[in-house]
Amino acid sequence: MNPLDKGFLECYEKHRYKDQLSFYKSRIEEFETARSQAVILTSILIGCAGIASVLAAADVLHLKMLWVILAIIFPALGTAFAAYDRLYAFEQQTKLYKDAKGALQVPQERRLLWGASLSESGYRAAVSDYVQRVETVLRTEQGQWGQLISQVPAADPATVSSPQKHSEG
Repeated sequence: MNPLDKGFLECYEKHRYKDQLSFYKSRIEEFETARSQAVILTSILIGCAGIASVLAAADVLHLKMLWVILAIIFPALGTAFAAYDRLYAFEQQTKLYKDAKGALQVPQERRLLWGASLSESGYRAAVSDYVQRVETVLRTEQGQWGQLISQVPAADPATVSSPQKHSEG
């Protein structure tokens, strides 16, 4: 095997394949954490709303008005966090990164099947095939972002207010 081909493969794996795989793993972890936090916080706030409602009904500590206000505020905050989760599409982004990570492992698994008996031309062809497969996965992952964006509903122009022009006198 040509040392340049071997060096190229080592460099490609380290700086392209492994870096991208590491990036996918970090993004999956980040978005799973964000999604979990949003779900937990929303659940806690909704639970607090229920407790505040019970406390208001029982007029605990003669603070009925405070409990009523909290029973109104907690669900609003919970809804805001749920909307934040949906707006940033943490679940969908996690899925995209998991799919890309899984697809990126397929060329690597094929690469591990290479035998030491490959001729120089066979080794070059295998490296070329490996690089093409990895790059195809990366291009496909990039294309998925357009699909995610297309799922976000556009603002209705009728409901968006525009700045009013002021006439001078």
